Amino acid sequence: MAKVWDKGGAKLDPVIERYTVGNDYILDRRLFRYELAASAAHASMLGKIGILSDTERDSLLDEIKKLHTEYGDSIVLEVSDEDIHSKLENLLTARLGDTGKKLHTGRSRNDQILTVLRLFEKDKLIEIAEQLKILTDSLLNLNKENGGTVLPGYTHTRQAMPMTVGMWCAAFIESGQDTHQILKSAYQLTDQNPLGTASGFGVPLPLDRKMTADLLGFGGVQDSPVYAQNSRGKIEAFIADACWSVMHDLSRMASDLILWSMEETGYIALGPEVTTGSSIMPQKRNPDALELIRGRANIVLACSTALKTLVSGTISGYNRDVQETKEQVMRALDITSESLGAMAVILGHIRFDPERIRQQMTPGIFATDLAFAKVRDGMPFRDAYREAAKEIDNIEVNDALIRRSIAERNSPGSHITIDWERIDAETREDWDEWKKLRDGIESKFRALIG
Repeated sequence: MAKVWDKGGAKLDPVIERYTVGNDYILDRRLFRYELAASAAHASMLGKIGILSDTERDSLLDEIKKLHTEYGDSIVLEVSDEDIHSKLENLLTARLGDTGKKLHTGRSRNDQILTVLRLFEKDKLIEIAEQLKILTDSLLNLNKENGGTVLPGYTHTRQAMPMTVGMWCAAFIESGQDTHQILKSAYQLTDQNPLGTASGFGVPLPLDRKMTADLLGFGGVQDSPVYAQNSRGKIEAFIADACWSVMHDLSRMASDLILWSMEETGYIALGPEVTTGSSIMPQKRNPDALELIRGRANIVLACSTALKTLVSGTISGYNRDVQETKEQVMRALDITSESLGAMAVILGHIRFDPERIRQQMTPGIFATDLAFAKVRDGMPFRDAYREAAKEIDNIEVNDALIRRSIAERNSPGSHITIDWERIDAETREDWDEWKKLRDGIESKFRALIG
């Protein structure tokens, strides 16, 4: 396959070719849809400013749609193709001759990869938001079925005070709402069109970059061509940090569920649909998926670190180092989306054991309630605290005590004061916002590539 940058002369050594291509030919297979859309938008713009005739523009747009029909959203690449940008240019040149060669006017592979990556990243951020909504629905369902079930709350991995399944669900739903805000910020940073910034220093053509932004569904234009290149890795690191925010919650959820499902604890049973067996021990059902979620949260954190270190200290403008950021951000996005899907399934296969939970609750977990009972009778808290400490051994754990402990917890955010209707409404509002973004982008892509 001809190299788009080949000017003749000595051929690139195969070892260097393979080394410089790296994994681009594998990663870029997923970016074909975005490259087609970006090329269609660019062709339309070149037609508007007179670089392409109407006939040339239309032939390019028609051929791009045909390629999408033939190959779909992805295409197989070889090392010799180098990347998706060279592949498409060579395909169009083979089919359209000189017209295909004209499409690269006013752009560089530098802004091409930026554009398709930003389009891909926007799609994946929306996908993660959609998965987060599904996870929230799973938590809402878990609350409906088991919200009143009492659990020990822990500090320092020791029983502290009683809580409920509903309080646990509400905690992660509220954290998810914060994560929505982080995802929105990441999306807004990503939602800037870099197409037309070329190699990072502008071109001597009156490119209409707002037009291509509108055609591709970008919210605005990344104005400075120098910053367009400098932002590569910076914005990807922010995206990876948004992914880590999701994975941090999933990791903590996973750790809780692993603890609760231990034989020594026995608060929950995980269904066979979400656990695996041992190749040697017949009795085992292992929480592999939960352990992998916990481990992959650290992989996402490593992706964030890799992104930041890859671009740290580089001079302004494009440097080939930044090409290594592509795999890291794609990996962070993929892991996060897949982990959200896995956790939503796991939450649907949990069975609580209230009797076992009651048996495992220590008398001391009710000592704080005893102290506050004395406070309500007029005793200063510090005196009540010391008196309650002396009476712990006299506390008898029974169902009545457990029910009273939860029923008397009337501070905001406690079990009896959680506003589930408000939570449900806010969740729907977040989802509607992301759905509107998804629908808008899909309509733009249908217009460009069919």
